Formats: sequence, structure tokens, C-alpha cells
Amino acid sequence: MLYGIVRDSYKEPIADAVVKLIEVENRMGKEVRKPVSHTFTDEDGEFVFGPLCANRLYEVEIWVDNVKHAKICTECHRKGKCLKG
Repeated sequence: MLYGIVRDSYKEPIADAVVKLIEVENRMGKEVRKPVSHTFTDEDGEFVFGPLCANRLYEVEIWVDNVKHAKICTECHRKGKCLKG
């Protein structure tokens, strides 16, 4: 599971930000990005994705007012059913 809180520069939560989950693979030296899912932050700026696949690289993009604000990379080591790109 991947959980986070989106905040502005004043540390205030941002509601209704678009949060995109992208699976990143390296195939023959070329980066391939596959959209997996997306969600919106709640009134407290919180979002959650899961369950995620083990041993995969994910990237999270956060969009507010049509502007990409952040990219966070993470690896998950969970086994079993998971979100896939």
C-alpha cells in the first residue's frame, strides 16, 4: 500500500489534487512508463493506492490546477494480488 498527504508550501493540505500511480520498467535500456491508477486527495490532502506489486518500481505524480508538482519514486516488496500497469 502507498499512502501520502499532499500539502502546499504553507503545510496546508490540498484537497482534490490528482495523484497518478505509474509503473516504471527498464526494457533494453529504455524507460517504459505504464499508467496504473489515479485518485484524488480528500479534504485532508490524503490519498492511498494498493496493494502494489512486489519488486516493481512505481512513480507518483501529483497535479494541482493542471500543474505537475511532484514526482515520488517507490519500490514495493509485497507479494500477492496487486495493482499493475
